[in-house]
Amino acid sequence: MTTPATRIDSVTGIREEVGYFGARSPLMFGTTHLPAREARAGVIICGSVHAELRASYRKEVLLGRALAAAGVAVQRFHYRGAGHSEGDVSEVSLDAMTEAVAEARRHLARHVEVERVGYVGTRLGCFPATAAAAEAPGSPLVLWSPILETATFMREVFRSHYIAALKGERKPEPTARMIERIRQEGWIEAIGYVFTDRFYSSLEGQRLETLSPKDCPVLLVPFGPSNYEGLTEAWTKKGADVHEFLGSSEEAWWLESIAVEAEDGQEGTKTLVTGTAQWLVARLLGDRG
Repeated sequence: MTTPATRIDSVTGIREEVGYFGARSPLMFGTTHLPAREARAGVIICGSVHAELRASYRKEVLLGRALAAAGVAVQRFHYRGAGHSEGDVSEVSLDAMTEAVAEARRHLARHVEVERVGYVGTRLGCFPATAAAAEAPGSPLVLWSPILETATFMREVFRSHYIAALKGERKPEPTARMIERIRQEGWIEAIGYVFTDRFYSSLEGQRLETLSPKDCPVLLVPFGPSNYEGLTEAWTKKGADVHEFLGSSEEAWWLESIAVEAEDGQEGTKTLVTGTAQWLVARLLGDRG
């Protein structure tokens, strides 16, 4: 672990420590949001990778600060081989992402001692977030725009790559050919990111509903049209208390042509962050809030 850079908000007193950490090399990059007073609970925010990481980044920053202002310590991080973390892109796989969540939890424990910890997952990050919550029955779990099947992630990559080629007046490469190349060559480049065979293979056949966040309160947050009835039914049967909250009306994770506006003042982002933070605080702190 390296010495972190520190920022203290002059208004709220929230302390943010930014640096590298991890149980092994290469190290992961992360930000710890610490309340001005003693933390009463903790949250691990499990973002996604590549373009999804960039698209959700500001929302996750704002959520971390909102929770810290309410007395909840928060750990955000980038997976090895993604974002600002060390490591080659070959480090990225679904198993490695799940391993990284446990390291982020241990890193937060070095800063604060709290009884209750919740998890937030965004898009592909919903898989490792759910896996972590499943290991700690009763942990509040929030899923922002969860991918129900991991195959959806790569389908969106291939589709966006195809659309970008058409707009650039290049000959689009069929999905079947891209899959063939990733198998034969070990990697492909699409929409400006590298996707390896290890990453692609780790996603095959994974379904969110097969994970079991038993006895956990769960908040599903759709970004745009979605249908979580099957997931809700499956998890409710396993003992989860599932709710749904509408946070945003747009879903544009992979569309490079859409301008990304500053989010702090956007009503949709404010609704998403405030609603998520309030739900987590109520379940983590209860009558201690």
